[in-house]
Order: sequence, then structure tokens, then C-alpha cells
Amino acid sequence: MSEEKKPLEAIVLQIVSNYVNRKLESKHGLSWSSVKKGEGDKAEFGEKKGKIAREAFLAVRARTGADFVDYFASTLCSVPQYQNDENFLFLSRELHQSTAKIRTLTLLALSARS
Repeated sequence: MSEEKKPLEAIVLQIVSNYVNRKLESKHGLSWSSVKKGEGDKAEFGEKKGKIAREAFLAVRARTGADFVDYFASTLCSVPQYQNDENFLFLSRELHQSTAKIRTLTLLALSARS
């Protein structure tokens, strides 16, 4: 069975979104689904989500090259990331061959999620 290969931008955005949302849930017990149901404060959700994204943005901005690759793999991927084999292999190659591009995409994705 052939699995769909996503564009690199979509993979990075998904990784960043998963990291921010899961960190928000584990650290503060907040999820968008609870807020939608009226079980949480929308303002608090937005504030805490923005803080997590901004902290990660600053951490990524401070790292280049191998330091960025290490941060990406050890921090952003510290939460479950559901990628099919083809997307995983693609991202793995690109992370080492196009590090600056992935760093820029990560900064853009974090900005979009803050």
C-alpha cells in the first residue's frame, strides 16, 4: 500500500503543532477540545499556548546547524509524532541536508502557532 508523502512544510507544521498542543496538555492540562466544550478558559488557553510556542521559537532561533538538528529531534519530537515511513525518511534526509530550510520552516510554524 502506498502512503502519501506530504510536502516538507506540512510535515514541519504538523510536528510543531503536535509539540505545542501536547506540551500545553501535559504542562497545563489544557486542550482545544475542552475549551470548545466550555470546560476551559479560552484566554488562558491562548496565553499558555502562545508562551510555549514563543519559548520554542526563541530556542530554535538561538540554534543553528547540528545544535538545531539536536533540538528538533530531542525537543520538538519528544512528543508522539505520527509520520508514515515515507514522510519519516524524507524528513530525516532533509533535516541533515537542508538544515537551514527546516530551521526557517520551524520558526515560521512556531510563529503561526503562537
